[in-house]
Amino acid sequence: MLVVKEPIVSFFKEVLFNLSLILALTGLSELLARRWLPLHPSGKVLQGLLFGAVTLVGMTFPAHLAPGVIFDGRSILISLCAFLMGPLSGALTAVPAALYRIVLGGPGAPTGVLVILSSYLLGILGRDLIRRYHLSYSLTSIGILALSVHVVMLLLMFTLPGPLVYPTIGAIWEAVLLAYPLAELATGSILLDHLLVRKSTREAQAALTLHLTTLKSIGDAVIVTDPEGRVLFLNPVAERLTGWRTEEAVGRPVDDVFVIVNEETGEAAPSPVERVLEEGMVVGLANHTVLLARDGRTIPIADSGAPIRTEGGTILGVVLVFRDQSAERAYIAALKESEERLRLVFETFPEAVAINRASDGRYVDVNEGFTSITGYTREELIGKSSLELSIWKEPADRARLVEQLQKEGIVRTFQAPFTMKDGSVRQGLMSAALMDLNGEPHILSITRDITPLKKLEEELARRLREREAFLRELQHRTKNHLQIIASFIHLSLEKVEDRSFRHILHDLETRVRTMALLHQKLYESGDPSRLDLDAFFKELLPLLSGILPRSVKIDYSGESVSVLLDTAVPLGLAVHELVLNAARHAFGPEGGTIRITLSKEGEGLRLTVADSGKGPSEGFSPSMEGGLGLITVHELIRNQLRGSIEWHGPPGLTWEIHVPREIYHPRV
Repeated sequence: MLVVKEPIVSFFKEVLFNLSLILALTGLSELLARRWLPLHPSGKVLQGLLFGAVTLVGMTFPAHLAPGVIFDGRSILISLCAFLMGPLSGALTAVPAALYRIVLGGPGAPTGVLVILSSYLLGILGRDLIRRYHLSYSLTSIGILALSVHVVMLLLMFTLPGPLVYPTIGAIWEAVLLAYPLAELATGSILLDHLLVRKSTREAQAALTLHLTTLKSIGDAVIVTDPEGRVLFLNPVAERLTGWRTEEAVGRPVDDVFVIVNEETGEAAPSPVERVLEEGMVVGLANHTVLLARDGRTIPIADSGAPIRTEGGTILGVVLVFRDQSAERAYIAALKESEERLRLVFETFPEAVAINRASDGRYVDVNEGFTSITGYTREELIGKSSLELSIWKEPADRARLVEQLQKEGIVRTFQAPFTMKDGSVRQGLMSAALMDLNGEPHILSITRDITPLKKLEEELARRLREREAFLRELQHRTKNHLQIIASFIHLSLEKVEDRSFRHILHDLETRVRTMALLHQKLYESGDPSRLDLDAFFKELLPLLSGILPRSVKIDYSGESVSVLLDTAVPLGLAVHELVLNAARHAFGPEGGTIRITLSKEGEGLRLTVADSGKGPSEGFSPSMEGGLGLITVHELIRNQLRGSIEWHGPPGLTWEIHVPREIYHPRV
């Protein structure tokens, strides 16, 4: 039967020695870790290895209860390492300890390995509970862990060989339930303090990094000083504006780096840092302050200084924030210049310009053109509604204007009658647009007084109506006179026996009737100064057909072309002469067809008269062989219409007449 090797008192001394050794080595390892491990990227690995080494040292000097049955502080270090530093560090502590315990051997080796495993698992379980329920590491949580680990350790003594169970439990229970938890609590307090210091250091470093990054990222220039007014920090914008680099400026009086003068007098401006330190409040620069940069640049700036205080109110320094106002001042100057130009245009514009609220029509501003046209003074208009002053003769017109503006945003050529101060009514031509003033929609309107134009328009319309009536009457009378002349000629034909003279009178009669038909068409048209040439030919050609031999047919096709009177008469006479000439000279007894076409061609007018007859004789020339009719046609087309006339054939004889558009097209 195995018995306990050492007396209880001696065992307790060894336990206390081992725990003290563990505690001392833990403190030493934490001291080294504070100085080195936080800077190392593999701190958790090295922390676990360091704790594993301390555990192995403690296991080298254990308390011997019986042969192969030893006790040391491995349960303390393994559980704390897993609890406070995580699974990796805990595993790096536990695995070497388990292997070393196996190497040491003895009947207590399996139990020792189980103690190592349970300590690691309980540490991991405790860490998981802390994180899952968002608890904080504290001495209380470490005390609960210590008690749990060593109660389980005591229970694991039942895994010893049977004869060793109760003697071992009886010898160690006081140490396991009292000394071990207290030692773990003491060791845990050292580790916890280290963790809290490292956490606080990381948070402080993160906050410092955040603050420095923020200061460097600010778009304005920032200078930080100590309570003596010496420079501690410049952000990149401050370096660019002052011309000083941070490493050059640090430690210098701020007045050496931040040199400011009055822009107008050139005298040194009061230091905002000194004012902040003296008054203990936020201060700003006076107007017209410029910064003299190190490289000689002169930069207009605006700034403010504020004290940096502790929670107790102690001033730790001053933060100075300033910005370059060069672009801002240039923009303001350009804006003022633009505003002055616009105001000058507004005031001197000859038309009536007004700005009024869209909601109720109250005038906000008017120009001199508006007051001179309406007769109101500016004081009588500002703040009053256009409806209240009855400026709109028809209030519905304003409602219609507002509706169009809401739909389209801008309205042009809006005509309406307006009532002046003296009660007279004038016609206005308005252009208006919606604009935003102080977040409220307003109407900007420009109105031209078109009353004289309206009167002139009415007078012109009256005169045009009179002229048209006169022209229609003139055409009517001319047509009647021509018909009377044609009738006289026709009566004369009955008394003339000479064949050639009768032929001359007959031609004269048809020419007169052609002109009479022209004047009849002009009289019947809506415009007595022009007519549709196509409609005229459709009535003229049947008239000509009546005096042609029955064997000669006329075929006409054309498109609608509106021409002036001084174009229609020559073309009508030309067609008359060419048709009669073809009927007399182109055909034999069998007869034939005369084809007439009218069309627009490019920028001109094209008229063709073609017959299906025998064609011209060899060497034909209208100027040599043509009679008075052909000569007349050439004169009408070339001289009066400034057009061209050409012929070609056989087969048959075709005449092509071209008239420029500017001749036949209505010019008014």
